[in-house]
Amino acid sequence: RFRNPFQEVCRSQCCSHCRSGPEFIILLTQFLFAPAINLPLVFRLTGRSYEAAVICAGIGGIAHGSTPTTTVNMTAVTQQYGPSMRAYLIVLLISNFFWIWSMHC
Repeated sequence: RFRNPFQEVCRSQCCSHCRSGPEFIILLTQFLFAPAINLPLVFRLTGRSYEAAVICAGIGGIAHGSTPTTTVNMTAVTQQYGPSMRAYLIVLLISNFFWIWSMHC
């Protein structure tokens, strides 16, 4: 019978049922705090306009994932209501700044 050398490690350190509790709490916290900060703070600071709404959609994408999520969120808003090139430029630069910054930490 073949013995898996990683079997003991998987049982004690990295099994999914042991880690799912903290991961769920982190995901729930992220899901609650992202809109709580995005809507009252970012929307007001960026001017309460259409471009501010597109920026909020992009910042929501940054908060919930990555640059592709940001682009998809902003594209969904702009396809329905019209283009906002300034918002794309601002949010994608911010997103790339966070990506570059995270690579150096």
